Amino acid sequence: MVEPVSRQTAAGSPLAALRRAHQPAQHARASRRVGTGEEGSASLELSIVFPAVLLLVLTVIQAGLYLHARNLALSAARVGLDDARLQGSSPGAGVAHAHSYLAEQNHSGLLSGITVSSVGSTATSVHMRVTAHVTSIVPGLPLTVDQDADGPVEQFTRQP
Repeated sequence: MVEPVSRQTAAGSPLAALRRAHQPAQHARASRRVGTGEEGSASLELSIVFPAVLLLVLTVIQAGLYLHARNLALSAARVGLDDARLQGSSPGAGVAHAHSYLAEQNHSGLLSGITVSSVGSTATSVHMRVTAHVTSIVPGLPLTVDQDADGPVEQFTRQP
């Protein structure tokens, strides 16, 4: 017949000896951690790594803003080109239309110092250029967009 195991163990039992053998090792490990000179190392590491991570995040956001600004400038150049290419229109009308387009679409103020020009246009072709400064969220990073659009002036011809 098997006797039930009691919860109390004698001082000389193997279980008690095993418990005593592990207790000094735990105290030794705990005492080794105290006073090793590594207090505050996590704060120091964070103070070094955090600015680099923040700069990386801001750079990614700035890249998105730059690409959006470039797309906005190109769209304005194309809108101005489409208006200036019409028969009976002029490059000046295209410049005015590009400015009005930017006034509508640049409501967030992403672009500043906007210039729209039709320099290089001839009687048979139109050239629109939009140049602007992009708002920067990364310190010390000036960005400028410069987008061009070219196309022929529409002319109706008669068939012989």
